[in-house]
Amino acid sequence: MNLARDYNVTVIPAENEAPFADVLKKFETLGFNYLSHGVVSADKDVSVYFSNSRWGKIYEEKSLGDKDPSLHFIEQENRVMFPWSSIEKSEVMSLRQETCNIEDGISIYAHASDGGGVVLGLGVKKREDMARLAWNFPKSEIKQAMEELMSVHQEVKDHQA
Repeated sequence: MNLARDYNVTVIPAENEAPFADVLKKFETLGFNYLSHGVVSADKDVSVYFSNSRWGKIYEEKSLGDKDPSLHFIEQENRVMFPWSSIEKSEVMSLRQETCNIEDGISIYAHASDGGGVVLGLGVKKREDMARLAWNFPKSEIKQAMEELMSVHQEVKDHQA
């Protein structure tokens, strides 16, 4: 899979992560230990929040956006989600797992009509937890938390500008 893209990625800095705390707690109560939220424009500008600020620094320093399978799949309009364990390991996914102390996760997509969209990444410490959550996926709670996350993300992004 060729993942080389020309994304212009902006990571929301750790000092701006306080507004995300309440939404992060909601995902934690659902069983997730890691969260990422990326807003992708049609011209490949990406604003992304990572619950693990160390990972955010690595992601930005190594320009991992162009190699990230999660961003690659936003371009596939029929893709709604993918479990991370369903694809071959990539540098990005392996490094994220190691840095964030997670074994598996899932990316969920909301596509925009202009070719952009939103990517929600949810990670778990143990692969077994992902299998359990996959069979009991709380869709309405995820949707509500995702809407709150989008609102917070937009507020922080506007405040940065």
